[in-house]
Amino acid sequence: MLSLIPAAERPYFSQFKEEIQQEVARVLPFLHKVDASKSIASAIVEQAAAAGMAEGTFRRKYYAWKKGGCKALVPANKVPKYLVAKSPRITAAFIAEWRRRVENVQRRAMRQAWNDLLRDVRKGDAIPGLAHWTKMWAEDFPERPIPAACPLTWIPAGLTYNNLRGYAPTKFELVHARQGRRAAAAHRPLVATTRAGLKCGQIYVFDDMWHDHKVNFFDREQSAAIRPLEFHCIDLFSTKKVAWGIRPRLINEDGTHDQLKDREMRQLVCQVLCVVGYLPEGTTLDVENGTATIRKELAEYIDYATDGAVTVQRGGIDKRALLAGAFAPRGVGNFRFKASLESLGGLYHNALAALPGQTGLSPAMQPESLDGLDKYNSSVLDAVKQLSPERAARLWFPVLEFNEFCQIYGEIIDRIDSRTRHDLEGWGPAGNVVEVFVPGPGLDPIPMDLIMANADKFAGAIQLAHADPARFVAFQRLSPNAVWNRGAKDLARVSIIHAPAILGRDNGVHVKISRSHEAWVAFKETHARIRYSPECRQFNTPFSNILPAGGDFIFYPVPGDLRAVVCDADNRPIGWTVQMSVANKADKQSILQAHGEAEHVRSLLESGYRERHAPEAAQIQAMRAHNDAVKDGTIDEPARADSPAAEDSPAYTQIQEPDPGPSLF
Repeated sequence: MLSLIPAAERPYFSQFKEEIQQEVARVLPFLHKVDASKSIASAIVEQAAAAGMAEGTFRRKYYAWKKGGCKALVPANKVPKYLVAKSPRITAAFIAEWRRRVENVQRRAMRQAWNDLLRDVRKGDAIPGLAHWTKMWAEDFPERPIPAACPLTWIPAGLTYNNLRGYAPTKFELVHARQGRRAAAAHRPLVATTRAGLKCGQIYVFDDMWHDHKVNFFDREQSAAIRPLEFHCIDLFSTKKVAWGIRPRLINEDGTHDQLKDREMRQLVCQVLCVVGYLPEGTTLDVENGTATIRKELAEYIDYATDGAVTVQRGGIDKRALLAGAFAPRGVGNFRFKASLESLGGLYHNALAALPGQTGLSPAMQPESLDGLDKYNSSVLDAVKQLSPERAARLWFPVLEFNEFCQIYGEIIDRIDSRTRHDLEGWGPAGNVVEVFVPGPGLDPIPMDLIMANADKFAGAIQLAHADPARFVAFQRLSPNAVWNRGAKDLARVSIIHAPAILGRDNGVHVKISRSHEAWVAFKETHARIRYSPECRQFNTPFSNILPAGGDFIFYPVPGDLRAVVCDADNRPIGWTVQMSVANKADKQSILQAHGEAEHVRSLLESGYRERHAPEAAQIQAMRAHNDAVKDGTIDEPARADSPAAEDSPAYTQIQEPDPGPSLF
């Protein structure tokens, strides 16, 4: 039936919905029959009944068709706006002026721009694309005289609010004009990227994060709940959080808060390079330009320490003005540069959202009860200072303690990194899926490569998989942990001899070896104290020595590792040492381990004495062996000199004095 539409009008109708085209094509045969009949009036009545239409409706359609063709059969409210004939006053110049006026209204108030337009029209102001109001009045009312003043109730044809709304700026243009280029980016196409083709360790993304709740940090100077602050890093390919560090946002003596600093960011970078590892063929560290950044001198040293294998990439800062010569915006980084880590941060926030002391998604969404909770928690913290430790330990706080929070958070990180139910981008094309055998509802799937490697053990599963693969075989997404474990074996690590330079002097801790050869390192932010072994092991050799009691050294603990680099007073690396374990009184294995470490140190402390007095020990040992042999009779008693058979005895040998030679005296 669509063939009944004239060929000249078909391009026009192709822009309509299919149901409108079908309706026009359905009515056309009946209209043609009316047009071919001798009696138009009787034919309209007959064909209206055949078409299932009211007689009046059909008559209007017939005469509209005769006058305007098939286009006239489409209801006006069904015609797209871009096909409706424009008012002659809606010129390109006027549309540009109208949009400029709307864009200059900072708030979402298009009607205000329209009111201002009508005001200027009635005042007789020159408006680009519009004639003077007197000329427009003459065009609209040719039979009426032009009034002395423009009537306030008159709206020129084509300038109604509903009509001009159709010529408003786009959403992108409005946001671009009112907020700027950065906000308008959400309404334009962006660069699409995929993780397919990456490797583990090829791109690391760094960022800082404030946790959305408060915790207690039991320090004598802290009198209020504080928020945990974090630096963290993920591997972009696997999305595994490979390194993270968290500390409380302490309150300083002057009332200010102790924020995250460059020294903590250096700790995270050191952990990634010296403990996690980098890809020898090339690794990129994606950082921002704000808090979670890597300064230029550190980036240059990383390039040196990895022989150019690790480079630093920063998100750009856009300071361009919208127009040449206009006021420039404050430079803001591109948050989409680290979108993968930002979105993962939201997942952590959601998982922790049930913990007490929530601060809300933003200051505007802060729970109203938080103020009362803060005040009550502070009163309980003040009570701690007045009570004995035994009684203070029995107090019940409305928020978590910092170490409790860290433990819960660590469990959540492990749970998120171990999940297989996710929709991470590019997971399939990247090869991060595995074929599994599904035994049945509620049972864990078994990887098919494990089944095929143990064919005898899983013979029944193999048979079921071949018989009904649609039921027993499926593809399961690997967890971030599984992807990371599969690819991390290819990573290399920076020698810890570079750790002091990466960490910087601010992370060096002055240590004075105690009289008992103990080395204690105190951490500023968490007030933790860790004991290190006095054994200083040399780099790349099997040799070691004991740090002397009373000696002054600078220790650089390697984050995420049990080792610490030992430097002399001039900050020159001389070796490395390890943490000494703390035994749990109820854990026999940990006690044995601690004993072993202590015995090893004792043996090293005694090694010099043993070496110096080895001849004495050997003489004593020989004496003991000789005396034992004599007492046991394993050595015969020598014959006496007055024995008559002494000279004849084969066991007797006369010892002759050596000839002294000629005497000089």
